[in-house]
Amino acid sequence: MQVADKDEARFQAILAEHGVKATALAVPTEERHLLVEKDGAEYQFFIDHLRDVWYSTSFLLDEHQSFHGKAAERFRNYKEQPIELNFHPSFQGTFESLGVSPDRRTPSGVRAAIIREKGTNGEREMAYMLHLAGFDVKDVTMTDLVTGRETLDDINFIVFCGGFSNSDVLGSAKGWAGAFLFNPKAKEALDRFYARPDTLSLGVAMVANLWWNSTSSIPNTKSVLVCSTTTATSLKAVS
Repeated sequence: MQVADKDEARFQAILAEHGVKATALAVPTEERHLLVEKDGAEYQFFIDHLRDVWYSTSFLLDEHQSFHGKAAERFRNYKEQPIELNFHPSFQGTFESLGVSPDRRTPSGVRAAIIREKGTNGEREMAYMLHLAGFDVKDVTMTDLVTGRETLDDINFIVFCGGFSNSDVLGSAKGWAGAFLFNPKAKEALDRFYARPDTLSLGVAMVANLWWNSTSSIPNTKSVLVCSTTTATSLKAVS
């Protein structure tokens, strides 16, 4: 956590009150390098150079799947994108202005489920977002669906979080789709969910491929896709 100097004492007092120890690690700097001291030695890490090193693997992979010098163009251009945040003048960013309460404890009666598979991430943030939006949220794993512990019969909204299911290798979403298609209880739960008129589903990133592989045979599938560029490209290739 980054804490302003004027708030440090109060911050430390709050941590101490809850039995949490804190160690000062660093101070902010406007320079484009990190200065690290350890055991009497001093090390400098230049951020722009390290970003190039980090991005180089993506560049090499990109060269194999794009042409006309576009991989090199993207490699040169990624660092030229300034961080600019432009908010509408009416946006306040507070719970009150959005009409939501993080302290809500009364059930709304509209139920949502976070469906996750090994390797997915962001499910806690997604669950919190749905809670703020007024849903009663529950956590559902693929094991719950495969074994029949969960049927989705009381759920109105399902969300497949993105991330790195099955190591996020090419075609990884087919592995997740297979968990639905080749496990009768999981497939029956999904079929019944989409057959109902009061349901909606949301998929993030790689889940576009999951849907294409697992729900393309289900008529009138109601879905909202949130696709990354690579996922949209993969979906186009599959179709």
